[in-house]
Amino acid sequence: MKVILTVINLIIATLFFSMIYSAANVNVEVGIGESRGMVFNMRNNNLVAAVPVDINNRGLYPITNISIRFNIANNSSIIYKHSFHINEIKALHNYQKTFIMTVNLTSLYEKLGSYYVFHSGTFRINVFVCANYWMMAKFEATFSKKVDWQSLLYTYQIYKNDIYINNNTVYIPYFVSKMPLKINATMHTEISDFKGILAVGYNKIFFDRKAVMQIHMVRNYNYLITSPDVWTIKTTLQINALSVNRVFSYTWTPPIGKVSFNEKLNNNSVVLYFGFENNYKKSLNIEVHELISEKNKTQQTWQNITVKTGKYVLVPLVKLNPEITEVSLIIWVKNLDMQKSFIYNQEVSS
Repeated sequence: MKVILTVINLIIATLFFSMIYSAANVNVEVGIGESRGMVFNMRNNNLVAAVPVDINNRGLYPITNISIRFNIANNSSIIYKHSFHINEIKALHNYQKTFIMTVNLTSLYEKLGSYYVFHSGTFRINVFVCANYWMMAKFEATFSKKVDWQSLLYTYQIYKNDIYINNNTVYIPYFVSKMPLKINATMHTEISDFKGILAVGYNKIFFDRKAVMQIHMVRNYNYLITSPDVWTIKTTLQINALSVNRVFSYTWTPPIGKVSFNEKLNNNSVVLYFGFENNYKKSLNIEVHELISEKNKTQQTWQNITVKTGKYVLVPLVKLNPEITEVSLIIWVKNLDMQKSFIYNQEVSS
């Protein structure tokens, strides 16, 4: 009887120590960070990274019911989680799996707000491994690593001083820089003033270099040739399903200012002049169309002038006489493809 008990005790002890030995020879590795190749890439509307998991069972017994859970958290909440299950890893076998971590950008920014679009931060990636070893032992392993989050967009700006109008279109230079991901994006832009929506446009966005958006006018804008205006420029940067909104305020400076008709005595004749100043940042090429109405006839003339930046000019129109009943003209600014009508002694809206 003692011999049998001794044998049983030896068997139990052998199993116990072999289990301890085997458990000590289970190696679990989870690759987190660039040193193991985890690099985020853009795929559709998701940030995707490969996380390698390596479980090497060098023991004498199988590992069963293995649960592996991932989560990404900031200081206040879990922003991503996923898990998968492995039924068994046999004794003296190695299990390798590359887990594809997929973080939906829209969901991410819905949870975090737009702060992390433009600001960097720190997240923590946590991995929890839980499994049964043989029939009696249970073990758990936890891995954690801080990951620096780079803002999705570094710079998002428009160059207000370079905005210009030409051929029914507003041109807005911009610069948008981003983290090193392959991203396709479009920009919806809406310009409005005190009269309502002025221009609307959709543009493909070019990152990391200065480019120009084209916003098409949706109503008459010729009043802008002599009138200052305050614009609200609403932009929506669309990156797949993610929308990033920004609003800019802009004050339009009219290219022509100090507009007036002037009567001046010249060689005993009264001459009518049209005076204006070039407020634009470049020289203006202007064509002046004149319509002179007299009692019995009408005559048309035109002349081309170039006015340098900041210069005030007086354009001679006609020698006044009692037969002239009306003098009207159209000022066409060729650079900007804008025009406006004027009439002697009062300005006519276009």
